[in-house]
Order: sequence, then structure tokens, then C-alpha cells
Amino acid sequence: MRNYKLTLEYDGSDFHGWQIQPGLRTVQGVSEEAFKILLQESVQVVGAGRTDGGVHALGQVANFKTNKEIPLSGMQKGGNSLLPEDLWIKKVEEVPLDFNARFDAKSKVYRYEVSRVRSPLKRRFAWEVDYSLDLDRMEEGAKGFWGEHDFTSFSKNGDSSETLNHEPYFSTVSRCRWHKEGGSFVLEIEGIRFFRNMVRIMVGTLVEVGRGRFSPLDIQRMLEAKNRCVAGPTAPPQGLCLVEVKY
Repeated sequence: MRNYKLTLEYDGSDFHGWQIQPGLRTVQGVSEEAFKILLQESVQVVGAGRTDGGVHALGQVANFKTNKEIPLSGMQKGGNSLLPEDLWIKKVEEVPLDFNARFDAKSKVYRYEVSRVRSPLKRRFAWEVDYSLDLDRMEEGAKGFWGEHDFTSFSKNGDSSETLNHEPYFSTVSRCRWHKEGGSFVLEIEGIRFFRNMVRIMVGTLVEVGRGRFSPLDIQRMLEAKNRCVAGPTAPPQGLCLVEVKY
């Protein structure tokens, strides 16, 4: 038995997220079908994070186990030959049998782009807005997320699938900063775990801060409320990208 670790890049626009769903095109489902053909056996591809439909990845990590012995270069080349153009294996490594891409992850890094410039070429990878935003206000609001918090107010109701043995919705954010790139505002965030829609709700709320509808100080009030209804809207998926998983 061998355990293979994959680093994947994908354009999530035409995927219904990572996790297999009956009758829908998903990253996990497409990956497992490709390796079933390559290895002539069924495998379970375990992802580090269950990205939502429309969310992209530069560095999604996954692993699967198989009895077949194929050189790493052959595994990568053969897998890519069977995958569609919007999904790519960037790297294949053999890892210890006890490695699990999801449960061994120490932190994940995400990026979210909000564009103030209309761009047909970028519309699948950024949230286009037609109103002014105050970067300083958004940056001040983002500081409120640093550290360990209960993120109930910033999680889709009812999701505790990634809480492990911690209290529901608790996580630690080690980095949450905005910067400008041309006509875009980009948020980079790193944390030990992210609950369903968490980053998108954080972005939607911070954009409301940037518009002046919330104060930067309201972030602390929202965290303490532990109620999804007090936070801002959920930002659309296309601006979000899983950049890196750290182990």
C-alpha cells in the first residue's frame, strides 16, 4: 500500500465544489474518476479543504492510497492526461501511510479579490463592485479577526464539519490583511481552519465596512454576538482562491 500526496490547481468556475455530490461535477469526483482509469482500481481522494462551488485553488492538497506501484512522474503525467483542462496536478509525492491531507493540515492560506474595474477577462476570478471602498477602514476591520475567536457569526448556520474536537466554530486567524493590486482590493488570510462560507462572509462584512455601512469596531461586536444574522452578506465565490495548505 502506498500513499500519494497531490498538489492541485483548478478553476472552480464549472465545478460544484470539491466534495462528491450525486449527478454534479466536482473536483473530488473528477479526480477519482481519472485515477480509477489510470490505476484500474477505485481510490478515495481526500482533500485538505472542501472548497465551495465556484471557488478556485492554486495549492489544494489531497491524498489517496493505492496498491499500485507507478513512478511519481508517471502518476503525475498519467493523471493529467486524464483530467480536464480546468484541473491540473502540479506535484505528486509519496508520503507515509498515516498522512491525511485534511487532518494533518496546520493552516490554510486564502486570497479574495474585489475588483473596482470591470474586466471580462477577470470576472470569473474576482468580485466586481461598482461602488467606492475605503481601504483603511477595511484594513482596520480585518485586524479584528486576528487571534482565536468563535466564528459562529461568520459561518453558514449548522456547519460543524471541520470543528474536530474543538468547540464549534472556534479557530485562530494568524493573518488577515488587505492590499491594493491595480484596480483591485485583495484580502490574504491564514488560519488553522475555516468553516463553511467563513472567508466569504468575512469579506462581505469587510466590504460593508469599506462602504461605511459598518464601523471597523463592529467586527468585535459581531464576533461576540455568535449570531450569523449580525454579520454582513456572503461574498460571491468567484473571488476566492485557496492559495496554500501548510503542514
